[in-house]
Amino acid sequence: MRRIGIFLLVLILFSNCKKQNATPTAALIFGTRSALCNLNCANFYLIRDAALYQDTNHSANAALSFVLSPLPGSKYQLANSLVSNIPQYLRNDTGGSLGCPGCADGVIVHLEFTDLQRHTVKWDINSDTTLLPAEIRSYIQQVSTVLNQL
Repeated sequence: MRRIGIFLLVLILFSNCKKQNATPTAALIFGTRSALCNLNCANFYLIRDAALYQDTNHSANAALSFVLSPLPGSKYQLANSLVSNIPQYLRNDTGGSLGCPGCADGVIVHLEFTDLQRHTVKWDINSDTTLLPAEIRSYIQQVSTVLNQL
């Protein structure tokens, strides 16, 4: 009888444990913000675990936070290629600024890429692709196209 009690106790304790996803996935935060605007002038998205999430605050100066429920799968399909298409130039970089982000109150493209080893690199990039290295111009244009479709 005592063994049954111990067995039931162990069973109850372990039944509340949830299996964690042991396979890391890459993540990408992407969006735009205006250089001289603080409220309701930023739009960011997060791609993680085969889902797309939208930011909650639309503020350029606030910490990024995202809606808990993902956007519809059709929107995820529009944006998903941004993760796999990140140019090696950006993957190898240490982050920072590219071009002249925000000059003349221009739009700033913001990217945060987290690889499978959980290394994160962040960039603020000028939306005028003529000021960017040739290796990333088409990718920044792709980010802009996706943002316009979302």
